[in-house]
Amino acid sequence: MREILAVLLSMAAACGGSDPAGPTSRVALGESFELRVGETATIGEELLVVGFVGVKDDSRCPLEVTCVWAGEATLKLTLRRLPHAQQVVEVKTPAAPDASYEGYTIEVRTLVPVPRASTPTDPAAYVATLVVRRSAP
Repeated sequence: MREILAVLLSMAAACGGSDPAGPTSRVALGESFELRVGETATIGEELLVVGFVGVKDDSRCPLEVTCVWAGEATLKLTLRRLPHAQQVVEVKTPAAPDASYEGYTIEVRTLVPVPRASTPTDPAAYVATLVVRRSAP
């Protein structure tokens, strides 16, 4: 158990760069979880850390508006699994809400808040609901 904790701590320290530095939670593989901008989650015993960097673009239709196109949002995530290098991925939702990394699929279930026409969205206010699964062989 100490070895796993030491590996996780060294992995977090080695990520550096664009890796979110906020709170970290631990979730089970296949379990739905929420991440706020700057937070990370460690997936079970997989030694996989997922971080939510932020939302690059958000062209989703605002609540008070009738649109002919629903729009999309582009999320930036960091993914790291020892011994592999950290990778930054961009995931567009709803068009392609999944990302693949080292044998795993990361699914974006939801992104809140939905834009409002009357006020800009605070970049720090976003919360993504994600699920990580092993990819099918």
